[in-house]
Amino acid sequence: MLALLSMGPVAPCLAADSGPPPPEEWTIRVTALVMAADLSGEADFTGGETVGGNLIRGELDYGDVYPDPQPLWFVDFSAKRGRWSLWVRGQYLGWDDVVALANMTLLEETSWFVEADAGHAVGAHWWMFLGIRRFDVELVAEIPMPPGMPFPPSISTWVDESWTDPIAGAEFRYALATSWEIAGRGDVGGFGVGSQLSWSLEATLQWNVGRHFGVTGGYRAFDADYENEWTHTFSDGHQIAVVDTYDTRTDGPTLGVTFHW
Repeated sequence: MLALLSMGPVAPCLAADSGPPPPEEWTIRVTALVMAADLSGEADFTGGETVGGNLIRGELDYGDVYPDPQPLWFVDFSAKRGRWSLWVRGQYLGWDDVVALANMTLLEETSWFVEADAGHAVGAHWWMFLGIRRFDVELVAEIPMPPGMPFPPSISTWVDESWTDPIAGAEFRYALATSWEIAGRGDVGGFGVGSQLSWSLEATLQWNVGRHFGVTGGYRAFDADYENEWTHTFSDGHQIAVVDTYDTRTDGPTLGVTFHW
């Protein structure tokens, strides 16, 4: 849906988007940002099997885990030459505070993704792109066991889920004046290949303080709906179908610095 929203305005603008031709030399841009990330959504996961042959399941409500915005760090690299563009993003969220929830105690969470794409200009200010996005989410939790059962009162478990999504989207960049620039970027991905659906949408305003340095601020939203259906085999040989899910949304303001040459 986001791809259609992003692509909709492009067609009528192309005829009027008759700025100067893109430069034939390489232009490089590196941006480091921090996001005051508000996380929402849920995760259901399997933590293994107890000695007594019971499946360990955990459920997370991110509204309880992260009641306040968390710092999320990411770095962007882009290179453009002529009508072609390359873009890479790395994102990291690391968190190790102890949070006591209704059904578990979350000890640590680490999530990161790396995104890479290649694009082609469809006007002086628009690029369409295709790429991939790699996710990895790691959780360490302590899950209480039912009272009266023949095993410890709680069990520590570690979960690692990872997947890769194909993505498609559009980018817009326009110089308002000598020192000011606006930009927007949106994509949609997953399509059942990795996640069921993932999307990202962001807008930024950049103030170029010097020839090669700028300050960037904006807003970003990112959503991932991942589902992994698999078969767990117990120690006694019998099997059970299990579905692990990671359905979250991250959004918030961003602030950072840009180096360009």
